[in-house]
Amino acid sequence: EVQVADLPEGQVPYLCVRLKGSGFMIHQIRYMMGGAVTHAQGVVSFQFLRSALCVPARIRFPRAPPHTLTLVHADFYPPRQTAGMPMEQRTHKPSLELQEVGEANRNAFRESVLLPALTPLLLHEDWEAWTKTVTMYSPQQDQESELLEKAELWEEANIRRNMLRRQENEVLAAAE
Repeated sequence: EVQVADLPEGQVPYLCVRLKGSGFMIHQIRYMMGGAVTHAQGVVSFQFLRSALCVPARIRFPRAPPHTLTLVHADFYPPRQTAGMPMEQRTHKPSLELQEVGEANRNAFRESVLLPALTPLLLHEDWEAWTKTVTMYSPQQDQESELLEKAELWEEANIRRNMLRRQENEVLAAAE
């Protein structure tokens, strides 16, 4: 999910991206931001970016500096009941949740303290140098077509796996 918001006067433009997943590898978010920015800059197509996020992909986008990447929210689920289960199939609520007042306080802190403090970091020299590497990033033509082909095969196999899973669940539900 990408949000576009009106910026207060004098604030440096930024991109707000929300990711949802059941786990992330080291620097994965920074590489994903690199992918998002290379697409936003017109360096790679959306199809290439989408394919790069599939399981068989081994694409390394420019790694974004960490200075302004922030974690806004995390859900913690009981591990034994949800390990490896897709997010939409989890029946248990997160074991830690903020109440409405807590969420309001978190959002107020983010808007009044955190975002204004991050603005100067967007001007850090690492971001300027990184922005130059983004514009120079260029996947090889054969790499791009191979990636798109692998992603298509992976998506087809994933659809088949999900259909089989649904059928198995229906058989189990009917047997009960």
